[in-house]
Amino acid sequence: MGYELKLKKSEKRMNKLMLVIGAFILMLVILPAFAVAEPMNPSTLLETPIIEEQNKETTPEDVEPVNPTSQWGYMNRQILCNSLEILKTILTTRGQELFVTGTKPPEYVPTDPFDVVVITRNPETFEYTILLIKTEQNIACVIASGTSMKTVDEME
Repeated sequence: MGYELKLKKSEKRMNKLMLVIGAFILMLVILPAFAVAEPMNPSTLLETPIIEEQNKETTPEDVEPVNPTSQWGYMNRQILCNSLEILKTILTTRGQELFVTGTKPPEYVPTDPFDVVVITRNPETFEYTILLIKTEQNIACVIASGTSMKTVDEME
């Protein structure tokens, strides 16, 4: 009826606890050995990197001419997409209004999934956003945005 002292279970628990503590201490010692750190001063972020100039001067014979009939290449660029309603709300809160729109039939460029292009612009600040829209899925993607888009007449 009394309390039995079970030393075997407590010894097993103590051994497991010591193993976990030992592994933790070992990780604290080993992991910093693999870390590569460099001191950084915030003012160094503003400096432009110094690019070493090549000693070899190029001559006109060394420069390869650009072939105007060469094939087109692809660039991987991630674009941000969301529902058309959300992007419309964001752009109107930024003061941007519809500036230009263009559509294309699906057979014009069959590999292009988008059928509408829209450019919005703030008439006061000239901030702009260029969107590609897939109307059947109600998705709009921002492909470019900037702080100044002016017409030729506005530049003069």
